[in-house]
Amino acid sequence: MTTQCEPSDPPLGPCPPWCDKPAGHDWEDEWTHGPMREHLRTVDELGQYNAVRIREYEHFSESGARVRHRGIVLDLDQSEDWDDINGARIASAITAAIALYNQPGTQVSADTTVR
Repeated sequence: MTTQCEPSDPPLGPCPPWCDKPAGHDWEDEWTHGPMREHLRTVDELGQYNAVRIREYEHFSESGARVRHRGIVLDLDQSEDWDDINGARIASAITAAIALYNQPGTQVSADTTVR
């Protein structure tokens, strides 16, 4: 009698210090070469349809190396006109997101690439 073993998920990497999700949050989805999870922080939310966020996807490459893709996300309702106060608020949120983007602390290991 043969039994198939369920492959186990690889260990979780460290969350970036800015991640709003609970520390050690689990894998969220399955990508081509293994599990994926998203680290996310909303820097500023302006009304119902507008937000500036920083996001990092953590997943694995074909070779099995841990890969992280970090980016700044602008979810802005283009049909909305901005006054000077909200324009300055968006600019400030983008500046804060850039600072988080460049912040060290993801504790990148030797088998990890950050792009």
